[in-house]
Amino acid sequence: MIPKDSKNTHYEGELVLVIGKRASRISVADAPGVIFGVTCGNDVSERDWQAGPQKDPAVVAGPKAPTRSDRWAPAIVTGLDYGKLLLQTRLNGEVCRSR
Repeated sequence: MIPKDSKNTHYEGELVLVIGKRASRISVADAPGVIFGVTCGNDVSERDWQAGPQKDPAVVAGPKAPTRSDRWAPAIVTGLDYGKLLLQTRLNGEVCRSR
């Protein structure tokens, strides 16, 4: 849901890693051992709300995304080679991004 006063909304599909074990400060080599599975997500950001007074994207003055705008798929998949997945973002059925 995009709020009516949103004027600069950006979106992208993302691969979401679901972490299955408590972890902190682990190496890149050990990271796959804490991944439970993956799902896909819809990341929505309102850029005008995100930028601070200087309009510097590194300064966050407000929420990154409108409430209830980020969504995950209804399933978590395990046991895949995550480097070989295809993720497509579609808007109204039309592919906008594929990688």
